[in-house]
Amino acid sequence: MKKLLSITVILALFAFVSCGGDSGDSGNTGDTGNTGNTGNTGDTADTGDTADTGDTGNTGDTADTGDTADTGDTGNTGDTADTGDTADTGDTGDTADTGDTGNTGDTGYTYDFSGTWALKVQTTSNTTTTLPVIGEQHSTSVTQSIALVQMSLDGADVKAEATVCHVEVNTGSNLLTMSFSDTYIASLVPATYLFKVTEASPNYNLVMDDFVDVTGAKLDNPLTDTMPVDKNDAKVWDQDNDTNPGIRIDCEGNIPLVFDGEGTLDVAARNIADINITTVDANKITGPFVWQGEQVILQASNNALTTEKTTIPDHANSSYTLVRIDGTYDCAKVKAEKDTLFGN
Repeated sequence: MKKLLSITVILALFAFVSCGGDSGDSGNTGDTGNTGNTGNTGDTADTGDTADTGDTGNTGDTADTGDTADTGDTGNTGDTADTGDTADTGDTGDTADTGDTGNTGDTGYTYDFSGTWALKVQTTSNTTTTLPVIGEQHSTSVTQSIALVQMSLDGADVKAEATVCHVEVNTGSNLLTMSFSDTYIASLVPATYLFKVTEASPNYNLVMDDFVDVTGAKLDNPLTDTMPVDKNDAKVWDQDNDTNPGIRIDCEGNIPLVFDGEGTLDVAARNIADINITTVDANKITGPFVWQGEQVILQASNNALTTEKTTIPDHANSSYTLVRIDGTYDCAKVKAEKDTLFGN
């Protein structure tokens, strides 16, 4: 029988974005995973306190009716049976209530999740874009988000707090490049992942469905609410605080007569992902990142950036990878050594 446990993971938001009227490929999926903390309902094991009903053993006091056998009051010493009330000390069984701390018993993991980790989330997509003059173009876009993660055990949960250090996109085309400013990176908000963990010795499988990440907008229900399509919509959020709607991506075009030079996109984006990762060894956890996304262009510096585009996620080449590192790492060091850490 597999053992089902819960893991709470707090991570920073990640952005998987693209230029153009994209219905997907912005992977900055959302913080709402934090709702998974309800997994802590395991504390209902506390109902074990009902063992306290053992106090009914106190009904043994009725043996005191033995006093009616006055033929030998000494028989009344049977009242000492009333000391059976000491059985009430069975209430000390309430200390079993400390079993709530038994949540820590779940730390019987044979795998150490605690410590400092580096995280890479990679999303890959196949894109078809129709450009003025040039016509239909096909490309494969790869987005990588790199984060510094602190993980620690908390009862049956594993908490991980992360900071995004770097985001990059290879658009797969020489017609357009993209980059993300320090302001963009700094504006990304911490998120919470909640994994359910299945122990399958010697490995652990960590699974989370419907992880949601939203950037450039604030939604009451990030999983189901419609994304804003108008920059004046109240749901639009100037996340990077640059007085422009949504969050800004920098682009550079190489399309003569159409878009030749620098430009910007202000977008709102949502990605929804199912994550299924497995411990590989003591220092690595990895697996598929099955995502779908939408990106709304709220405004652009050049109309060529708003051309219609179709994006199809490539799940076979999208992944979620954690690599253990030591406490000397900060964001700058993780960014500088990302290729070595993740074997690129």
